[in-house]
Parts: sequence; C-alpha cells; structure tokens
Amino acid sequence: MIERPKLEALLASHPLAEASRSLEYGTAGFRAKANMLKGVTARCGLLAALRSISQLGKCIGVMITASHNPASDNGVKIIEPDGSMLIPEWENLAVQFVKADSPSLFALIEKELKKCHDVQSKPLVFIAHDTRASSCDLSAEVVQGIQAMNGSWKHLNLLTTPQLHFLVQKYNDGVFQEPNSDIYVHQFCEIFAKTQHNKTSSILHIDCANGVGFSTFSQMNSIFNESGINYFKLFNTLIDQNDKLNLECGADFVVVSVPFVKVHLTKTARKSCRLYDQVDGFSIGPNQRWASFDGDADRLIYWFIDENSGQLHLLDGNHLAVLYATFLCDQLKQNSIDLKCAVVQTAYANSASTHYIERTLGLDVVCTKTGVKHLHHAALEFDFGIYFESNGHGTITVSKKAQDIIKSNLPDDHELALFCSLINTSVGDAIADLLLAEFVLTRLDWTLEKWFALYTEYPSRLSKIEVKDRTLIETCDAERRVSKPESLQRKIDSLIAEARAFEKKEVARAFVRPSGTENMVRVYAEASTKYVVDWLSDMVLYSVHELAAGYGDLPALPKPL
Repeated sequence: MIERPKLEALLASHPLAEASRSLEYGTAGFRAKANMLKGVTARCGLLAALRSISQLGKCIGVMITASHNPASDNGVKIIEPDGSMLIPEWENLAVQFVKADSPSLFALIEKELKKCHDVQSKPLVFIAHDTRASSCDLSAEVVQGIQAMNGSWKHLNLLTTPQLHFLVQKYNDGVFQEPNSDIYVHQFCEIFAKTQHNKTSSILHIDCANGVGFSTFSQMNSIFNESGINYFKLFNTLIDQNDKLNLECGADFVVVSVPFVKVHLTKTARKSCRLYDQVDGFSIGPNQRWASFDGDADRLIYWFIDENSGQLHLLDGNHLAVLYATFLCDQLKQNSIDLKCAVVQTAYANSASTHYIERTLGLDVVCTKTGVKHLHHAALEFDFGIYFESNGHGTITVSKKAQDIIKSNLPDDHELALFCSLINTSVGDAIADLLLAEFVLTRLDWTLEKWFALYTEYPSRLSKIEVKDRTLIETCDAERRVSKPESLQRKIDSLIAEARAFEKKEVARAFVRPSGTENMVRVYAEASTKYVVDWLSDMVLYSVHELAAGYGDLPALPKPL
C-alpha cells in the first residue's frame, strides 16, 4: 500500500519537466535525453512496485539504458516476472503515470490496487543500469519510487539488459534465492565450455560498442581463457569514458555506416580508423571474423571483409535466424523428434532470407508488426520460435513440451540439449546469441564466408518522408499494406506491378509504415536490381506525398523505367 504523504513527498522531490509528460512508452520503454527522464524514473519505481503487487509479489525488473542511442540519452524499461517486456495494458498505465498530477496518480494507484488479489503482497524489484553517466542518478530515483510503495529492491548495478531479463526470469522460476551477475556469467560459461572440448576456432574480434557488454563479456572471457578457450579478442572497450558509448562503433553503427568502423584496442588505442588502416599496429582486413554488440548488448551482428572486393559483408538478424534454423532442423531430423519449428520476421526482413527459410529449410515463416514484443509473442506459438529483427535483436523461444522431450530423450551433453541450454529465452541477448552462433558454426564447420553465401540479399532501400499527420495512414497485414487511404495502396500495387514487369521477376515489393512518434512515414522498397529499387522507392515517396498529405516540397519524380 502507499501512504499519500509519501507519494506527495516523492513527487515534490522529483518534479517532471512539462516536456516529459508527453513521453510515450514503447518497445524500448521510455527513452529520451537523460535530463527529460528526471521524475519519470521515480514514477517507474512506483509502477514497478505496483506491478509486483499485482503479480502476488513476484519480482519485477527495471533497466536503465538507452541501448544503441548516443551517450547523452537514457531510458527506463520494466521487465515482467517471466523475463519478457511489460505487457501492453501496463505500457498504457506507464504513460498515465507520467502524465498524471499528484492527486490523479494517487487515484490511479488506488484503482489498480483494488484489482489486486492480495494487496498485502510485498513488492520486489531488481534494478540494473548501463554505463551512461546519468544511469546511477536515474537508478536512485527508481529506488525512491519503490520505497514510496513500501517495496523491497535489489540493485544489481552494471548489467547488460539481457542479463537483467535472465535474472528476473530465473529468480521467479526458483532457480536461485539471491541474485547476482555471476549467476548469468557462470551458467553460460559452463555450458559453452562443454561445447568446446577438442574444438578449435579462428579468432573472433568483438566490438563491444564501449558499452556494458564489455564489462560482462570480459568476465566471461577470463573464465574461457582458464578453460583453454582463447579465441575471443575484445575491442571498443572504453567503458570508463561515458562519451565513447556507441560513438562510431557498435552493431547499429556498423549496420548504418558499413564503410567505417571505429576500433579501440583494450585500454591502449585511442584512434579511429578506416577499414585497412592501422590502429596501434592492428589492421582490420580480409579473413578476419568480427562481431558487434550494441550499447546494452541486446543486439548482435557478425561481419567480415571480402578479400577480393574489400567490401564489408553483414551477417544480420536474418542470417542469425537462418543459422540457428539450419542447425535446429538438422538436429530434430537426426534425432527423429517431431516438434513444431518456425521463424518469425517483420516486413523489413530481406525476402531472400524468407525464401531460403521457406524453400530450402522447409520451415514456416510468420510475419508480424515491427517491434520485438510482437515477434516474441508470435514465437511462443511454436515449440521452437526463432525470431530476429534485421538489426540483430532476437532469440529463440522453447516450449515446455520441447524442453521436456529433449530432457527425457537426450543426455545433457547432447548437441541439441547444449544448443537449448545456450539460449536466453527471455529476450534478445547479444552475448548468448554469440555463444550460440559460435557453437553452431563450429558444429556445421562453416566460415563466415560460407554462412554469408547461403543466399544473396535483394537490393533494398529504406527511406522516410515527412507528412502533416501520420495518423492519416493506417496499415494492415503486419504493416505490409495500407488500409487507409485506399488510394495509396492501389498506387503502390500498380508501382510494384510495373517494377516486376520491367524486371520480369516476382521480386519487387514495397510498403509504407507511419512512425509511432513523429510525423514521418518510412518507405521500404526491394527489387532484384538497385536501379529498380531506387525507382520504386522514389515513386512510392512521391505517392505518399501526393496521396497522404506530404509536408514540404514534392519529391522529385524519377525517370520512367
């Protein structure tokens, strides 16, 4: 229960800026410039404690991070007892908590308490944060919010986001009584070490984005080295310099700006470099295996430089899904295990990956709306639900039926059992995904080049255009089609037909998706040639401006095909 004087004292000591009241809670939680979150995090502490009461005192998580955003940003996200993201009903409540004044907030809390089965349940919240300069102060606000609800908390300090999801899930499952970061580190180290007996691999260079991923993985790497596993080399490790976080490095930077990568040798190097340039005696060049985390280590991509063209090739979330699906299909077939396996993607997934999964692997592919919460929910419908966004965020869900069958039919050191044990089923986890990928690559005896060559991505382009009112556009069919205005979808259909007729292939596609936060519309186009992709993208941009109240000058109309 909450006492009104405590609530009023909390809100008085943590006032909200007026601009903060307009923040929306999305897949990433609340995210903004760090100074806009003052007062917001105190209210999130209240909300987390209230959520715990509603779940009969089960542990709730609060993570302070802005993931791949610049160091000046921060964010707060709340974790459900099963390690998943906050459910939509409570996302809406979080927004109400931020918008409400003191009397309204007290009324909201009382209203929710009346719905609880046992209001005497003692709330419990685990808190963690990333390396940002603002994270400690914001974490302290969360604690004060929990205190105002007479709740208990455990501050786990510096963790990756997936670590906190994992610890919340396992604590509520009764796996341990007292949480600490070592539980995650030792569990995954122990399992991975079992996969590496008499196995060798070439050096993997890991770009840690100057973020918390280095803090966790360096602990793990020390344990690996003691076990004779010494092929991980860590770069971009400057976590003591807050302003370096995600600065010209990390998974998002590599995806967006592939011609340039910033590399730092541990503790010594301080220079940025272009590919092939020297960095304190280290050269980024062909035949090297690279992987990149993002700032809070929930995204993973692999990459390498082609020794013939010098081009940087990305192995993104779609490639990770294909890698895991290939191994899983082989294992289920070899062991005559009949379980339902599927891959979940969004409309942004390159169609070449979708075709490979469906036509070569023979698996179903489900398309959902953008946002990992939608992918995760869809994945739960299968015994093995492999889901990834193109940016490298994703994981595999494993049903209880699948867990029971594997446990009762296979020994703990069986390859399929080890595979399942290396999955962080609660959320996308760059570190767990990397260990799983290394295990599978070793078992399949694949190089990055062989993995990359499984399919050739179609040329694609993602653009955006400003509109007067984004709500004028409504979508359906997992955001692949426009339901309003109907004239826009008719125009897009005709443009796709024209592109396909020109290429004489059924490849070209395009869709539009309004932003959830600003008056912008994103346009995705894909075709078998860059020439047609550019034409299709420009034509759709022009059509959005013309048929959906575009803002500003009309885009240039491209030449006819």
